[in-house]
Amino acid sequence: MISIVAIVSCMLFMRQVLVMIGESRQQMYGILRTIGFTKGNIAAMFTVEAILLSLASALLGTIIGIAGGYGLVRLFYGAYAAELARMAGSPMPVHPYVSLGSVAAVFAATLFFLSMISVFTARKVSRFSIAAALRGPSEGEGGERAKGGRRKRISIIFMIGLAASCIHFIFAFVQTPALDGGNLLLIATTWLIACCFVLFIVLSALDKLAIPLQKLLRLIGIPPLSLMMAIKYPRRHSGRTYTAALLFALVMMTITFVVCIMQLILANGNVDRTNQTLFGFGGYASYRTAQEKAEIETAAAKDPFIQEHLKGSLNIEPYMLTMMERGMAQAVVPVTEELLRDNHVRLLGRSPAFSSDEAAWEAVLNDPKFIILPHFYMMKDPLSFGDITLLKAGDTVTLPIYESKLRTNQDAWEPAEKREFIVAGFVPNDAAPLLMDFYGATFMHKAVAEELRPFGHKWPGQDDLGFVLFKFDYKDVLLAQSLEERFAIQGVLTFTVPYLKNSSSTWSAASSYSSWNLTCKVKN
Repeated sequence: MISIVAIVSCMLFMRQVLVMIGESRQQMYGILRTIGFTKGNIAAMFTVEAILLSLASALLGTIIGIAGGYGLVRLFYGAYAAELARMAGSPMPVHPYVSLGSVAAVFAATLFFLSMISVFTARKVSRFSIAAALRGPSEGEGGERAKGGRRKRISIIFMIGLAASCIHFIFAFVQTPALDGGNLLLIATTWLIACCFVLFIVLSALDKLAIPLQKLLRLIGIPPLSLMMAIKYPRRHSGRTYTAALLFALVMMTITFVVCIMQLILANGNVDRTNQTLFGFGGYASYRTAQEKAEIETAAAKDPFIQEHLKGSLNIEPYMLTMMERGMAQAVVPVTEELLRDNHVRLLGRSPAFSSDEAAWEAVLNDPKFIILPHFYMMKDPLSFGDITLLKAGDTVTLPIYESKLRTNQDAWEPAEKREFIVAGFVPNDAAPLLMDFYGATFMHKAVAEELRPFGHKWPGQDDLGFVLFKFDYKDVLLAQSLEERFAIQGVLTFTVPYLKNSSSTWSAASSYSSWNLTCKVKN
């Protein structure tokens, strides 16, 4: 889109410059016509001069473009070589490369583009009256042309401009359209027409507003002659005025488009747009055996710096439980006092029976009949696998429990057990699903989670037995990095801070989640 706008702007600007050059030589061309030159001779003279100008412009632009591109590549990959190597995981030297064939093709395309504009402009410049060219432009002549047989055309233009302006006003202030391909073209078109229509209204009203404007400007010390000249030029050269307005409209449209895209990119890359904790805990260390678990707990208790900054910890060993026919398994997480202590996990939806999120969590902690489900039970998730009957907080739901085994498409899905729960609420999507072990985290009473553990299983990629979650000020980057170093010194290399990891990652959390989810579906 930006390239198209740049090409159109260049075309308008180049044409207007050539037209102004031709109009400045009208008297000379009129003299040549009187001594026997034809319109073709005039057009040929102007075409040769314009093509020579185009040749110089294309050559200069190509040289500057090569030098600028070469310099930018050297600057970027020279100044940020270390950062790029760290992000890529290995040094990847990148050097500027200039292909003579591509340079020649670009130069030829640019020259051809400018030459075509020159040919069409020469045709316009050569069409003039000899008497008018010798006499020079007169204000009365332009006014008579404006009053001629153009009223019907002006009426049509007025109706088109009014319709486009109304449509764009509706898009901007009444009903914002969906930003798909067709709507973007319609929005851009109505914007350009609306800009020209507003200018048309202003130019049409200049004569009637001349006297009031003169009185107003006289109060602030501006002579009436300035206003007369300002009104006279756009009235006599309406084509140039509309061309300049169109150029400004294109530029502003491009700037707005780039700003919107940049805001979208920055918002998408903002790590704070999603919760970067695991159920309120800022970091975790995974273990595969009981011995590794003991080493993590010993390291946390042994190091004074770690003990000083930790505000709590929780050991959790989730397992996957299939509760949807032909669907993906979900992680079962027992609700314990350690999980809820000084920990306010926000709920996406809450049962009307509870006055706060804390009350809903307390209900799951104390009553086996309550359950907190993942977000895709409440809203349609395009990444979820299988058909899910959407629920509301407070509903009573019977969840089937399926055994983990291989099945063909013809095998019937018979639940090994069914459990009835009351939905206390739903948890939003946060940093936890980035770990396979916490996909679709479903929170149950501790006793119920232990009863259903025999039906649980691990996916092929899940090698960890459990996790030790740690609570600290995870948004303090220096503290998070220091904790990573202290755990590493103690021999714990699995300590991870999602906020720190996702902040330095070039992939957003949503992109990582989508890629991982797609991989799991393929494996499943």
